[in-house]
Formats: sequence, C-alpha cells, structure tokens
Amino acid sequence: MNIKSLLLGSAAALVAVSGARAADAVVIPEPEAVEYVRVCDAAGAGYFYIPGSETCLKFSGYVRYEMNLTENDNGGVLNNGYLANEWNKRSEVRLDVEAWNDTELGPLYSRVRIGYDQDPRLGGAGIHIDHAVIQLAGLTIGKNASWWDWGFGADGDGIVNFGPGEVGMVAYTANAGGFGITLALEEDVAGDGDYMPDVVLDVDGSVGQFGVRAGLAYNESAEALTGKIYASYDFGAATIGLGYQYSDDDALGAEYLANFEHVIGADISADLTEKLSARAGFNYGMNWLGTSNDGYIVGAGVNYEIVSGFDVDARIRYANGDNVDGEVDGRIRFTRAF
Repeated sequence: MNIKSLLLGSAAALVAVSGARAADAVVIPEPEAVEYVRVCDAAGAGYFYIPGSETCLKFSGYVRYEMNLTENDNGGVLNNGYLANEWNKRSEVRLDVEAWNDTELGPLYSRVRIGYDQDPRLGGAGIHIDHAVIQLAGLTIGKNASWWDWGFGADGDGIVNFGPGEVGMVAYTANAGGFGITLALEEDVAGDGDYMPDVVLDVDGSVGQFGVRAGLAYNESAEALTGKIYASYDFGAATIGLGYQYSDDDALGAEYLANFEHVIGADISADLTEKLSARAGFNYGMNWLGTSNDGYIVGAGVNYEIVSGFDVDARIRYANGDNVDGEVDGRIRFTRAF
C-alpha cells in the first residue's frame, strides 16, 4: 500500500507540474513602454530628434477661417481687395516645418512655411511656400517676411505700411545689451530688373519694462527713404505704446512707405482674464500722397481662448478723412493653432 500510494502521488505531482507549464505557455506578457522619439530640449519646446541623427525637427501651424464686412457708401473694390458692403469669407492654412542642430559655428536653423489660402481677393485657392529660411551665426538667408513688417496702432493700424510681405533677403543680426540690430538687403519687388536690393535697418529690444523698435528703409527703385519708431511700456497686465513714421514725399506709396508723409499712432493692449484679452489703437496720417489731405483710423478688438489651441478674435475699425468718408469694417476670425 505504501508503494502504491507513493506511485499515485508521484503521478499526480507530474500532472500538476505539466498543467502549470502548459498554463504558463499561453500567458502573454505586457509590452514594455519604449520611447521611440527623443525630445530635443536644446532647441526649445516641440522639437524632437530625427531618429538616427542629431537634427531636431518641429511641426507647427494653424487653421483659420474669417469673415469680413466693410460698409462703404462708395461701394466697389476696397483698398484691401474686398468688395464693399458684402460679407467676404476667407480660409487659411499654415504649416511650419523647422529644423535645428548645433554646429561649430553655432545653431543651424531652417524653416519652411507652406500655406493654403482660399481668398476672394486671389480669385480662388492656392498652395504656396511663403517662407524658406536658413539661419546661421546671425545670418538670415532666403525668403522671409520683410524686416519692415511691423507697425503700431493695434487694430487702428491701417495707415502705416507693413512692407512688401515675403521677400528674398540676406540679413545679419547682431545682439547687444538686450537689443537686436539687423541690416537686411531685400529683394527689390518693384520689378526694375536690376541687381540692386532695398536696404532695411531694424533695431528691436527692451530695457526693463520699456520697449523700443525703430526702422529705416531705403527703396532702391524709388530712391526714397522712410523711417519709423515705436516705444512701449509694459505694466504687466497691460501695455501701451506710441509710434511715428515719416516718408519721403517724392515716392509715397512705394513698398516701404506709407500713403501719408507723417503718421502718428498709439495703442493699448490688456489681459482681462486668463482667456480674454482686449486691444485698441489709432493711426492719424498727414499729407496724403504729397497733398495736404489728412485721415485717421481707430479700431478695437478682443480675443477669447475657447480652449487651449483654439480662439476667436473679433475686430472693428472706423476710417475717416479727406479721402475716406466714414468707412466701417468688422472682422471675426477663428484660429486653431498647433
């Protein structure tokens, strides 16, 4: 009986071990988390290393839809290209691809911006590349927004010219004492066919709460000079600013020049809550196109962040003067940024 019991017990143990091994064979282990993309902190937020390289890449952009309405007693096509007294709708998409890596001469940076616009002023829709820039050791080479593309007056800024938009350029920026000083040789968009560029000097920086930006531009084809300056003070939740621009009256209306010989302006912006901000401003122009005619624009706007990355912006402006008779325009814009 003892031997028989021993044999039966051994057989039972073998069956139990075999069953346990069979059960173990069908257990699927949980996959371990693997970090496939390395974050590139050195280049800034949003960058990641291209696998197998030391180059950092970033994708960003926005999707936008807006509606514009301008009330004008004269009707017709407005200076901004829209039809008066009609709702004008516009959609816009921008995709930025940025690359960054460190070199013996400092960071090497490049940016390509691909755009899609469906705009009644353009007669339809189209895909285009409006930025293609390389930067290294203070140099900026390629197609970029003109260094003249800034103004003052917030939503009232309808007089100060923002420059010719995206142009081919070679520019150098030096930094000193919190200021960036840029000298840019920009593509002459007047179409005269010669090799001479336009020249733009831009100074931008701050000292404490005070900010200053100044620009000087020489238009080669028109042989005209213009300059502008803007000073601001940051109170924390609000910022106020004052600006002035002078244009050579021999060539008003050229790429870098306003339509007025003298322009003064002011603006204010404030954060009302964490999600809501407001702004207002004006421009006043004197001696329109070399005449003694004056004109002004006042405007105000609000921006509300619905959720992170999605906001709605509303603006209203009023223009009046010797050449514009009580024109009112409004705009509402929805932007999803990523």
